[in-house]
Amino acid sequence: MIRNFIRMASLMLCLAALPLTGTAQTKDREPIHMINDVTHDYSFFYAWSNPRNFGGKYGYVDKASGSKMTQSQATISTIDLTNYNLFNVFLNRKWDLAYLDDDVTALTQFAERDGGGVFLVLSSDDQQDASKADAFVSQFGASFGKAGSGKISLTDHAINQGINKLSAVRNYRTLVLTPNIGWEVIATDKAGAPLMAIRKVGKGHVAVSGFTPFVKAPKASVNNAKRGFRFANYAFSQALMQQLASGKAVDPSAKLVDAFRPDRVTELGAINIRSTAYSEHIVENVIRDYKKVAPVMESYLGVPLAAVDSNDKMTIDLLATYGSGVSRGSQIGIGMMKESFYGILGHEMAHSWVLPHTEPLSNEGIAIWIGSNIRIMLGERAEGEKAIAQRVNGARNNPNFMKWDPARSRRDGNFPKALTHGKYMIILQHFEQKYGQEILAKYFQAKRQLAPAGISQRFSVHDSAAIWSYVTGEDQFSYMNSLGISVDPAKVTLPASK
Repeated sequence: MIRNFIRMASLMLCLAALPLTGTAQTKDREPIHMINDVTHDYSFFYAWSNPRNFGGKYGYVDKASGSKMTQSQATISTIDLTNYNLFNVFLNRKWDLAYLDDDVTALTQFAERDGGGVFLVLSSDDQQDASKADAFVSQFGASFGKAGSGKISLTDHAINQGINKLSAVRNYRTLVLTPNIGWEVIATDKAGAPLMAIRKVGKGHVAVSGFTPFVKAPKASVNNAKRGFRFANYAFSQALMQQLASGKAVDPSAKLVDAFRPDRVTELGAINIRSTAYSEHIVENVIRDYKKVAPVMESYLGVPLAAVDSNDKMTIDLLATYGSGVSRGSQIGIGMMKESFYGILGHEMAHSWVLPHTEPLSNEGIAIWIGSNIRIMLGERAEGEKAIAQRVNGARNNPNFMKWDPARSRRDGNFPKALTHGKYMIILQHFEQKYGQEILAKYFQAKRQLAPAGISQRFSVHDSAAIWSYVTGEDQFSYMNSLGISVDPAKVTLPASK
């Protein structure tokens, strides 16, 4: 029946980046094995090694010299630092969550005894109370002062040799440095107040910065990489990291593995909830809200969680960041919430629920749609409706609405997220208003049947349009075409139903 419908629908429609000037030759550099600690300021930029991010093809890791990067969401004091020589701690002042005394001890020993480098980077600034982040930095002989003024100036420090300026740095905060402990200032603001400084600590080094030099330059896109563009401040960052890591050699052949190292695992049926010392205080609240969210999602989507459906375990990692989340199939991470976890659980679990194949029209769009509706169903109507309206209106009012076509390219390009996410949400809103809210359950039931795990073809926008057509009993190819999405029934590759 399904194949016949697809046929009927057809009838109805008849890199390696070039080195920059001023950068030392790769052969002269020692390999750096670095950890980007994202426990308190989670960021896709610092965490994921895709071409557009810190550790990607065009990022800050000089892979030609043997340098490597891993991310960490573990309690700092529990990490084996044997084969690392640089530890970047990305600080977030807007989330008042303490580090631990053991973290200070571990990092101090890493520098002082082992010769490693510790870089404390203010990556997210805010005017709210920042006493916990500031207290952590103060253990290393510095604190954050007032906001800096004017352009950043580089001192005559050896790290700055051959480098004239820093670019693309938007916000920065001054430092208050403990006197007479060996601080060497690397950068200042217009008034001469220190913004970045480094000092020797035993065999190693510690640096503190009121800004992050790791930023994307305006032209540092993947498309421009072949022309020699890299992210901003590349030469400076290499010189700084080389200096920080210079006190400790590493084994270039060692493999670094990204990992969430839990301090506690709580089993909840087919779900494992993993927490660290930073996040264990929210475990009970997450369990409480999960027990409300999960049955509502299964009823709304009409299918079990994909991991459960395949007799697998689902893992929920509790991150120490505020309001952010991440999904890796049957493993998701959710950040701290000041109120309920309905929205973030609904959103991140939706990314896993749509599997075994992501939603090609917009995986993020459908996750926002599902998460927002879960909030509405569980009593947070105002918050859920606001989230939907923001994306839907943002997409509908965008002058490039008809130009964004996920059937032609899955890259977002220069289109804003409000458009790339919101366009599919407009479609979902239309379907639920016309066919009833249960239409989403019918879609996922048919998707699991028609596109099971292990199919050789990628589940495409054309396949998605075919399933929507099947479950609604009407031609949705023409509807999506009218919105500028060039889906084509002739390109449907769904396998025949058994």
